[in-house]
Amino acid sequence: MFWLGLSLALVSAVAVNWAYAKEHDAAAALPPLSLREPVRSVRLLLGTRAWVAAFGVEPFGFLLYVAALRLAPLALVQAV
Repeated sequence: MFWLGLSLALVSAVAVNWAYAKEHDAAAALPPLSLREPVRSVRLLLGTRAWVAAFGVEPFGFLLYVAALRLAPLALVQAV
């Protein structure tokens, strides 16, 4: 179970970091987003398939992280 937990931690780290990088790339390619026009900004983000896909991967990565914490010690999971 220990090795399974560490493997899940590794997959979780890759998923969350990939998602963050893809979200950043997708948002950087959009016109400037503004807090003064939140509805427009949200529509721009949700209209970008790459951003939505990456946004969907993040919860999956978090759930893998939680599962890894059940199977391996906290210090090892956090280190991964």
